[in-house]
Amino acid sequence: MVRHGKHSHAKPDQSAEERKEVWVSMVERLIKSVGDSDEDLTIALEKISRAKKVPRRWLNLNKPKFVACSPPRELFGRKQATMVSLSFDKCESPLIKKEMENTLTKKKLAQPNLNKRRAWTSIVENAVKSVDSNEELKTSLHRIGQAEKIPIKWNRMTKPDFLTFLDNISGYQANTKIDEQSWELVSKSLEEQRTNRAKNDKNHIEVTKSVVAVGNANKRKSDDKLVSGNKKIKKEIVASESSKTVKGSFKEQKMAKKLAKEQNKSTKQKHRQMEKAQWQEIVQSMISEAGNNEELIQNLQRTFLMNMPGYTVNPTITDQLWNMVSTALKKNQEKKNGGKSIQSIKIPKILSRKEAWTALLKNIIMENTDSELKSNLERICHAEKFPRHPNKLNQEKFMNFLNCLPAYPTNLAIDEKLWNLLSKALKERKKSNALNSNAIKDEDNGTQRDIASENRSKKKRKQQTEESKSQVKGSTNQTDDQLNLPEQSVKVKWCTIGKKILRAQNDNELPLKKFQKKIVAEYLKQTGGNSDNESVEALWSKCQKKLSKNSKFQIVDDKIKIISR
Repeated sequence: MVRHGKHSHAKPDQSAEERKEVWVSMVERLIKSVGDSDEDLTIALEKISRAKKVPRRWLNLNKPKFVACSPPRELFGRKQATMVSLSFDKCESPLIKKEMENTLTKKKLAQPNLNKRRAWTSIVENAVKSVDSNEELKTSLHRIGQAEKIPIKWNRMTKPDFLTFLDNISGYQANTKIDEQSWELVSKSLEEQRTNRAKNDKNHIEVTKSVVAVGNANKRKSDDKLVSGNKKIKKEIVASESSKTVKGSFKEQKMAKKLAKEQNKSTKQKHRQMEKAQWQEIVQSMISEAGNNEELIQNLQRTFLMNMPGYTVNPTITDQLWNMVSTALKKNQEKKNGGKSIQSIKIPKILSRKEAWTALLKNIIMENTDSELKSNLERICHAEKFPRHPNKLNQEKFMNFLNCLPAYPTNLAIDEKLWNLLSKALKERKKSNALNSNAIKDEDNGTQRDIASENRSKKKRKQQTEESKSQVKGSTNQTDDQLNLPEQSVKVKWCTIGKKILRAQNDNELPLKKFQKKIVAEYLKQTGGNSDNESVEALWSKCQKKLSKNSKFQIVDDKIKIISR
């Protein structure tokens, strides 16, 4: 089942009944346009019209949102869903335009509070007082004052906002002359209100100045401290005056905002032009690849398929177009990344979880002879999922893993035997990993000791006299020869040995078992048998760690390859 999002569609409330009516009328129009040409599509559209839930934001609906909102497997197939979405895109009904306008205007309107209602009614009453004998204009103004919803920013209202507000008033009959006259009266009353507020603010400031002056004259003789306090009050008054003057310059702020909006529009237009030029370059590169197919070239020149008017949909051509567009976009991304694709940057992993489990289980199968155990182990090898942390595996987790396997015959006695064998193999694996880590630490410590001893010998050479230089040179050469023996073993690189072995083959490939034998033997030859204390498994684990860091080596189906770049 498809899970629907929170904002994809919702139950129709009382406010959404009108939206549902518009939705149903649009779907019925689609059914009429389809007719009897496709019965399955008409059935699907009828089911959509009968749906209890309707898309909440269906005005901004597109193809992927439509497929996510309506479950295609239950109602109809994917091909029919695409056809319905295409017909939905083609539908250009006037109801949609009206609904779009209504949604835009409703965002600018709201029910006011008591204070805002009183202010709005006072503005309208001042406009009514200026009217002399025109009764139609008076009635229209009374309806404007009694409207349920008022513009949110009516102090900054413009003429088009006022006209859209009039269209949304219930029971209001539009008349161009009366609407223009009412706008003139309302705009005048708004300007008068602004001027009155500015005057009141100035009068209040003058009164406070006079009061402060009288108080300072009476108290200068009595106390000097109060004079400093009065100076602070004067400074506060001056600051308040400056702030009021800034607030009073409403027109300057409005002009600055307009300039900022124009600059933003110009920058957006430049970005759009750049994107359009890039898109045209991509389409021109695809036209050269299209060859002699005229239909493809015409459709490529139209570019946006569903939004272009007069475009006839053809599924075969659309599939070819999408393949060409995807290849062109990949080439564009490769140019941005410096000619490197995303896939070439990835480092291949030599051993995945599944491969490690299959290798471990195959080793157990080779060691055992019981037929039942072998059959069960082979079934486990073909599983799709395996435990994530094998070192933290318990008997209970292993039993749960077996119970989750499909078509696996459960038997407690056989399952316990399997667990015993697997636990032994995991313990051996832990021991080998511990030995490998200790061996690597010993090698690192040995190299650090060699470097320290060389530095000490250099200091001693400087302190010795010129007469004993010849004797010291012989002793130092012998010590250097002894110290260089372990360095030769460290300088041997697994990657170079692996490259030589694989490049000697015809296909640059080898099975893992043969490669393991050859690379370990070559390593022992080059080191001179100094690593006899380590086991073959420990050396092979070292080899795997080194090769996993090199992206030229890849393992596919129990075979190792070398990639030539």
